[in-house]
Amino acid sequence: MLPVLVNQDDSVLADLADLQDDLRDAWEHEKHDSERKALIRALFTAADRGIRICILSGDVHTSAAFRMVDSRNGATMYQLTSSAITYNKPRALGWLLGNTVAENGDSTDGYHFERLALYTDSNFSLIQVDPEKEMVTFRLYGEQKVSDTNEQEQDRPVTHSIASIECWFSE
Repeated sequence: MLPVLVNQDDSVLADLADLQDDLRDAWEHEKHDSERKALIRALFTAADRGIRICILSGDVHTSAAFRMVDSRNGATMYQLTSSAITYNKPRALGWLLGNTVAENGDSTDGYHFERLALYTDSNFSLIQVDPEKEMVTFRLYGEQKVSDTNEQEQDRPVTHSIASIECWFSE
């Protein structure tokens, strides 16, 4: 979410929606700026030494996959998030997340990011690690609405992934 929105934790709207704690927990909140930068710097230092970095997270009530690259040396890491299987963000907040999280760009501290997936309904994921190929596959599953031939919307079973992201670490 955009830092300008995250840092509104003391606003009347955040108070009415009871979001103060959630906003203060966000990566982008100004109170976490120095520790976030230190953590990312440490992770990219490890990635530059050949350690494969995948940040796995949850409990944010949405799912996403991001690739991050250090513009100085090409070191790559991924952030993979899957949640929530039973409680997802209301449609309005899902729309806000989908329209405030940039698809790609550059951070102020020199890292390029690319959003590979974003899904705001109930979901779960499966992660497969293939050490021989130096690859991690992140498969995201969730409800899908499809129209049948009569234009009636119906749920598609969660037997097929919504997204399959291949995270490559070799050069």
